This record gives sequence, structure tokens and C-alpha cells, in this order.
Amino acid sequence: QRKRRANMTEEQKENRAEAQRKRRANMTEEERKRLIEINRKCVANRTEEDKELFALKSQIGNCRKRAKQRGVPFNLTLDHILEIWPPDNKCPVFGTPFVRSKRCEPRSTSPCFDQIEPAKGYTIDNVQVISGLANTIKSDATAAEVMMVAQYLLKKERERAST
Repeated sequence: QRKRRANMTEEQKENRAEAQRKRRANMTEEERKRLIEINRKCVANRTEEDKELFALKSQIGNCRKRAKQRGVPFNLTLDHILEIWPPDNKCPVFGTPFVRSKRCEPRSTSPCFDQIEPAKGYTIDNVQVISGLANTIKSDATAAEVMMVAQYLLKKERERAST
């Protein structure tokens, strides 16, 4: 089934997704609860490695959606992400271990796929894995702009310390 999905055209994928949305919309509350329970059991039986791979695939899918919405290129694969993943499982900017956040917790330690140059999209040569905090700080700024903000913050910190 996975191989079939991988060979589908975008139109076929969209048609399949639309049919799935219609099925879900027509479900009874009892069917919905049953489906949720089945999914919970499946998730509970996953190994930590399976959970992490599932999370990475989900992140890649989210990047694909954002790329499509923004009209930028996308060609990431799970193999590529695993290839560029920091070997020590730490953010290369801060050196802190990646810890995937839960849904309602801050994502500062979660791994993020950062576009080095946002206009180039999510492509193999334009993505790095850094923490959510590093990605938030970097945002769309250039290195020079981030440095200017850092210098300003250091100046303000010195002023407060001297008073």
C-alpha cells in the first residue's frame, strides 16, 4: 500500500484525501470513538525508534505542505534528513540535546528543519536540523541582522548591570 501511495500523482493523492475527508465527515460518533481507540492501541505498541521515525515523516509532510502553500521547491526525503541529522542528537547551535516536545509544551528543544535561505525552499542543499529555539531566533534574518540584535541586547544588558 505504501508503494502504491508513493507512485501516486498529486491529483490522485488529493482525490484520495478528499474521499477520506468525506468518509470521516459521515462517521457516527461511535465509529469515530472506535477509530480513535484503534489508533491509540497502535501508537502504544510503537517502539521509541518507530515513534521518532513517524515524527520525522510527519515533519517532512508538514514541510511539503508549507512549500506548496508558499510556492517554493521541495525535495526532502527521510533518508536525507537522517543523513544530515547531527550525530550527537544535539542542536548544532546551542549544543543542547533534542527533546521532542509534547503538543502543548514549548518547542524550544524540538528538532526543526531550518531553511538556510527561505526563498530556496525545502531542498536537500538548503535544509539543516537545528532546535526550535535556534530556528525561532534565526527566523528569516540574515547572520548580520541576528548579530545586530545580539549586540543591541548585550549593550542593554550592560546598561542595566551598570545602574
